[in-house]
Amino acid sequence: GSPSSRSDGQPTFFILEEFHAFAAHPRQSLIYNLLDMTQQPRMQTVVLAESSALSCIELLEKRVRSRFSGRQILFMPPPCPARALTILCDALLVPSSSPPADGPALPEVARGK
Repeated sequence: GSPSSRSDGQPTFFILEEFHAFAAHPRQSLIYNLLDMTQQPRMQTVVLAESSALSCIELLEKRVRSRFSGRQILFMPPPCPARALTILCDALLVPSSSPPADGPALPEVARGK
């Protein structure tokens, strides 16, 4: 079913490869709506955007860029695909004693502040 009707408690992941292509598009409604869903506690949605272009965030509309506020994990150059996957899995891991759905989703260290 749709992410809002999931009853198994598992998050829905959206992976946007070559994110710079999405960011260069004049209409960024898709990105905005996906990021907006991540801010709704009951949705349990994760958007993972991958790009080799560091400037892609600058291409985003102001309203879309505001949805990223402090939710970036940057690593350059990726050490190797296996290590990159380990870093991302560790950052996205929710401990079994996780906070309530409206609590912080990632530890301070992983937020890229």
